[in-house]
Amino acid sequence: MRRSLAGIVTALLAGALLLVPGTASANVSSTPARTPQLGTSGTDGSIEEVRQIVQCGPTMYAVGRFTQVKNGDSSALIARNNAFAFSATAPYHVTGWNPNVNGQIETVECGPSGSVLIGGNFTRAGGATVRNLAKVNGSTGAAMTFATGPAGIVHHIEVVLGHLLVGGSFPGFLRSVSPTTGNSDGYGMPTIAGTYQFPGAAQNNTQIYNMSVRFDELAVLMSGVFTSVNGQRHEQIFRLNMTNGAATPSAWEPIELRTHCATVQPFYARDAAY
Repeated sequence: MRRSLAGIVTALLAGALLLVPGTASANVSSTPARTPQLGTSGTDGSIEEVRQIVQCGPTMYAVGRFTQVKNGDSSALIARNNAFAFSATAPYHVTGWNPNVNGQIETVECGPSGSVLIGGNFTRAGGATVRNLAKVNGSTGAAMTFATGPAGIVHHIEVVLGHLLVGGSFPGFLRSVSPTTGNSDGYGMPTIAGTYQFPGAAQNNTQIYNMSVRFDELAVLMSGVFTSVNGQRHEQIFRLNMTNGAATPSAWEPIELRTHCATVQPFYARDAAY
């Protein structure tokens, strides 16, 4: 059995409260409401996972690779192909949102006007023919008008200062489009190039794999498989500055990432955070 469930956890703050003389104490429940779970028992040999969760208003949207989910307080299975939503407050029940996507979803983001943006490796979402990037209704999951996505897997998307940054293993690896239309918004992106090959390791393909946005949205950490950004040496991670007219890479580079980890893990800088 192999099964990975990343992201859907019950948040529980269990521990002693620090009681200060003269302050009122509060009761903390030791049995909070359970969050939804994937439907598989984990004994059928299938591999299912939640790749990302994002909160948009009062709703949590979870995406990945799975076919069924269930509420935390029930054993009843609910059909959901690679995407589902649940309320952000107790009792955390699964909602009716169902884009019914026919392939693995890698990433999800809040879109404009109550929409939800999804990216991954798929050709149908919300009842429409799409390609690896789609915009769906945040209540029903029905497809909304959006330009055709890139011809390759979309690994991560982020809306930053009104630009939808799209990263993946498609030609060019990084692009900026309008989160409303999906068309190019004219905001320049740097040239990503190069890959490194650790002797004896599997083939590495150039890609943008993850993004982490700074609180002020003026910088984004980009991680993935590459050795050059705008002709300058950057391996596995770089900082993208959201400057006027076009994004520009910072000179910052952690040179420690020039050292490979192991033959079994040639690409190891998969996330970063401010």
